[in-house]
Amino acid sequence: MSYCPLDLVENYFKRYVTYPSLHALTAHVLWVVHTYLMALWDITPRMGFFSPEPGSGKSRALEVSRRVAHNPMPTASITGASFMRMVHKGDYTIFIDELEGIYGSAAARDANSTLTSVLNAGFESDAVAHRCEAKTNKPEIFNIYAPVMMAGLKRAKLPDSLKSRMIAIDMKRRLPGKTEADFRKRHAESEARPIREALEKWCDEAEGKINLDDIVLPSDIRDRDADIWEPLFAIAQVAGGDWPERVTEAARWFVNTRVDDSADSSGLRLLRDCVVVLEHTHTCKPDWLRSQLFNMIDSPWSTWGKNGTGITTFMLKQWLKDYGIKPYAVKVGGDVVKGYHLKQFKEELARYPEPTGPQPEGDGYTGYSGYSIDNKNNKVTEVTEVTRGAGVEQPTYDDGDPFANMKDASYGLRPAQPATELPELSRDAGGAR
Repeated sequence: MSYCPLDLVENYFKRYVTYPSLHALTAHVLWVVHTYLMALWDITPRMGFFSPEPGSGKSRALEVSRRVAHNPMPTASITGASFMRMVHKGDYTIFIDELEGIYGSAAARDANSTLTSVLNAGFESDAVAHRCEAKTNKPEIFNIYAPVMMAGLKRAKLPDSLKSRMIAIDMKRRLPGKTEADFRKRHAESEARPIREALEKWCDEAEGKINLDDIVLPSDIRDRDADIWEPLFAIAQVAGGDWPERVTEAARWFVNTRVDDSADSSGLRLLRDCVVVLEHTHTCKPDWLRSQLFNMIDSPWSTWGKNGTGITTFMLKQWLKDYGIKPYAVKVGGDVVKGYHLKQFKEELARYPEPTGPQPEGDGYTGYSGYSIDNKNNKVTEVTEVTRGAGVEQPTYDDGDPFANMKDASYGLRPAQPATELPELSRDAGGAR
């Protein structure tokens, strides 16, 4: 196989970011590449980096991403109105950091409901929003389709609707002794520019080779998950080499091995907790069910609600009603009362099978036998030598690979084909288009 700019992006990311698994790295690289081909997709998945504690590499992942992504627009605070106008006027890739400031509390989530709406709707290519012009009251239409990457603490506080549209990567602090290269913003642009130029040229050529009707996803990647992963599968197919197999394993890992808050919406968490409560009694009154939920250990129900005062019986009944679960005549303690039965919850949960348990983190990629997730890498600045053109001797392996000096044998990459198969790289390609 020939090395392509996706490998350069991968090396650049690995130099500065510690990933929880190779699947996370694979998704990260392919997502950044998809920002150059937005006209092709029906759906642009949201990507998020999250952790329970600061200092886990979330912001660093955004920083390296926007050095390579198409037309980046970083922000640490944004409203729904400014998002609409920004996206409508420019072909941007939006990077939102400090997400906990937007969704860190119930009050903040309510205040940013418009932003949530446009983030949700804007992942579809035909998404628009409407506003009235202040002076004339004339309706205006805003295009809100744009790729968005975000980072923040406490992913569980994100709206369920937004999480369902997202490839979410749970970051962790690196272990003692693990190090990455020092990231300095003053050097970042010069390091990333030749990689971005090579990637842009590759995407221009790949655009004519992608046919979404030819993309075949695994049978266990369906519905919205299929929509989310389709662009990444398309890019991997054109890139060739190990990328198609890697994206298949990554998609299955993200979709089938979600854990905790990423696996269930708050509603499904409620249904599962109700099953636990009713496992022995089988029937109950609404008030009793509410009190048991309220007192459950390690559950959110005692602090649920806008004011954090806990779930009420009225809230519980309205929430269960959304799932078609309503009180009816049941026997409780020998009396016939309006209440719930265990079978109601089990029948509804049968529609939402629990995901399988997660694989061990860092389990690796079987087709990439030499891979070690230790962020070892050659100097990224060496890629500049690849793109300087005439007058610079480009280091090669015996098989003529001009990207050879960017490859570390410890990653287990197979030898490349002759350099004639590679796109001609030049600084004339310009920056991000």
